[in-house]
Amino acid sequence: MRTALLTVIPLLLSTAQAQQPPPDAPDPHFEKQIILTRGDQPGAFAIPKIVTTASGVAIIVAQDRQGGDWGARIDPIVVRSLDGGKTWSKPQILYPPQAPGRERFHIKPTGIVHDRERGRTIVFLVRSPLLTEENEPLIERWFYSHIQRTRALGRDWFQISSDDDGKTWSPPRKITSQLIKRAHWQEWSPVHKGIQLRYGNHAGRLVVPVRAYAPDRDPSEHDLRFQTNSVIYSDDGGKSWQPGTRCESRRGECSVVELSNGAVYLNHRVTADLLGVRTYSISRDGGATFTEHGEHAIPDARCHAGLVRASETGEDSLLLLSSIPGPKREKLTLRRSVDNARTWSEVGVIEPGPAAYSDLAVLPDGTILCVYETGRETSRKDLAVARFSRSWASR
Repeated sequence: MRTALLTVIPLLLSTAQAQQPPPDAPDPHFEKQIILTRGDQPGAFAIPKIVTTASGVAIIVAQDRQGGDWGARIDPIVVRSLDGGKTWSKPQILYPPQAPGRERFHIKPTGIVHDRERGRTIVFLVRSPLLTEENEPLIERWFYSHIQRTRALGRDWFQISSDDDGKTWSPPRKITSQLIKRAHWQEWSPVHKGIQLRYGNHAGRLVVPVRAYAPDRDPSEHDLRFQTNSVIYSDDGGKSWQPGTRCESRRGECSVVELSNGAVYLNHRVTADLLGVRTYSISRDGGATFTEHGEHAIPDARCHAGLVRASETGEDSLLLLSSIPGPKREKLTLRRSVDNARTWSEVGVIEPGPAAYSDLAVLPDGTILCVYETGRETSRKDLAVARFSRSWASR
């Protein structure tokens, strides 16, 4: 495994260069690079999530996959940047490789949130069995139909934390019982980057988006009408978590942001069996309940998106969304909203070639980072990071 760094284009040019750029000169406000490459090795670096700390450290967690989503080894990894996303560390594995029984499970990092008040970064890990009781490969469809049996085989949720900007991490702490909405089935699974609320009665609360699979019994048939989203939230710095209520059914993975009025806004991908546009849900009570739902005129390739608030003041604060319009997983596109997510306009294309899951974060100096899956021939192989200024995102 190795970290590949391409030549980085400086964000700041001299005044003379800025006034008279040569033909075909690179945009001084935008650059990108591959930070993890698979080369000729099987598998992929997948499902990245990114946060930035108050001291300016950028932290990305991702999956180091030997195969696909299920049935093959997956290691949770972290990479860090101390210079604003220009260079990145080598990957560090976040779960003890020699832990007892490790060979029987894959371990995915599924969520991350940074607590500004405590200076703590929390990562969620899920452990899932590779095989059924009959030693058959355990696949996603079987899991959704047999949540209890999968849990009996060792599926569990953990969280780890870092108080030094991701340099060192605590041992895993099991939190499975906090993510079970109803006894024996219905799990609320962290799915992306979380946020810490800044405004209103719930300021300081940690809010993490989750996938909520909620059949009425277990075992059950695998049906996407049971698939939806919600959040978990914590008012004690991640010591304990409470599940919110479910959004509308048949929703793909979601991303979360706080609006300038303190509302919690979820942006959902299109469900696997549908074609259409991205949808949203809004909570006015810090994520406890979601009572407003609708859709945006944003076409979607059934792919997870990045979402971030790029400014912290004013009613018309800048929100950014990175998503794949489809129909293929390519052309990763940045959109912005300046009216609290009521409308979205296209900014530009971050990656014109193959691309898939992405995430967004903002550094203390206002520089925006977008991490995303990419590859020469497939959308899920390597990880890349784009760096751009707020002026580029506001053009």
